Amino acid sequence: MKLSIIVPVYQVEAHIDECITSILDQTFRDFELILVDDGSLDRCPAICDAYAQKDSRIRVIHQKNQGLSAARNTGLQAARGDYIGFVDSDDFIEASMYEKLLDNLEREKADISVCGRYKVWGDKKIQEQKSNVYKVMDSAQALALMNTNVLGYFDVAAWDKIYKRSCFKGIEFPEGKLCEDWFVMYKLFFNARRIVYDSIPLYNYRQRTGSITHGKKVNTMSLVASLEVLNFVRTQQPQYVREAQFAYVFAGIGVIDNYIEQSSIDRKSIDAVYKKIKPYLQTTYRYPGLKGKRKVQLFMVKKAMPLYICCFKWIKRRMRG
Repeated sequence: MKLSIIVPVYQVEAHIDECITSILDQTFRDFELILVDDGSLDRCPAICDAYAQKDSRIRVIHQKNQGLSAARNTGLQAARGDYIGFVDSDDFIEASMYEKLLDNLEREKADISVCGRYKVWGDKKIQEQKSNVYKVMDSAQALALMNTNVLGYFDVAAWDKIYKRSCFKGIEFPEGKLCEDWFVMYKLFFNARRIVYDSIPLYNYRQRTGSITHGKKVNTMSLVASLEVLNFVRTQQPQYVREAQFAYVFAGIGVIDNYIEQSSIDRKSIDAVYKKIKPYLQTTYRYPGLKGKRKVQLFMVKKAMPLYICCFKWIKRRMRG
């Protein structure tokens, strides 16, 4: 078995058919599909079982609800493939995704292969990453590029990548934490010798109101995780500490944005986050390649926070447009 594709499933009956079908339609055929039903209360368990009866490559594991990390870990324990891939159950993938990822990995003798993605809003697909980027990197270089993802590169998501199974030696997703990919990806990269990145968009990342990444409660774990990465880089890859500081600053700005989006703005919490990222604002502002909308955003956070809060909705529209 060459590839194990792990799909945690929870409360996504409107999208699960498209997700599973997109995997079964892959041009690369030598894979197993592990569907981990994480205690879903809708029709997903029955849908998964029905697919398993039709295709011998599918295995379904039913468990009590324990969260995304636990479901992924269950899949990892059951996986038999030489390589590991993940797909979120409300997303879908292009037919050539795994063939392309594996071709790049084997050609470059890499341990991790990364592709680009589309963000999907209803029927609209948007490619926010830079086009025509192809890079072969060592572990430290790849982590540095990932830490500057807001410049148009790949980020910490687990699902737009494939991994040699050996990368997961001693590593599991942290159960009970949000932003679980932040806490894991730098460790997987550290376990890899070579990483290849091809920006061709092959993963479709659906944007859903009410999903974990678009919930109403402010999630501050990205700040905690990016600080963990920063401390790791300081000791293990100090030549790239500036990139880790860059990631920490923009994680903090993301948390600030979430506080501003609340119905009642919590200025005390915003000020607390600002205090944490303040020591790195000037260095980040001068980072090569930072320009345009992101540079204006950072300047306003750095110099005019009250104005940034007041103009937040307008700023966000300009950044998305």
